[in-house]
Amino acid sequence: MEPTGLHADRYEFWLYRQIRKRLKSGELYLDDSLQHRSLTDELVSLEEKADVLSKMDIPWLRKPIHTQLDTLTSELHTQWLAFNRELSQGKLKHLDYERNGMVRPAPPTSPKRAQ
Repeated sequence: MEPTGLHADRYEFWLYRQIRKRLKSGELYLDDSLQHRSLTDELVSLEEKADVLSKMDIPWLRKPIHTQLDTLTSELHTQWLAFNRELSQGKLKHLDYERNGMVRPAPPTSPKRAQ
């Protein structure tokens, strides 16, 4: 059997697929592109960080991290208690509550066939 050589059209197709895949994954980027540019172009330098954060005026950034975490933990605990109460009362029909404490999705119910 003789070597057939390179099929230029197939190679070109493969090459374009590789370029598309690399652009999508971020391995390949274009300097002048808005969609396919390097991650470092999106980041703010450490020297500009404080100035940029102050301009953004995000209230929770002004609070100490421990205060913020305590608030979020308390909020999560309240939501967990409400979820647990509703689940054990059977109000969440899409979930099954087992006495051993396990929660799992309820099996899908099939609509009754009209007779």
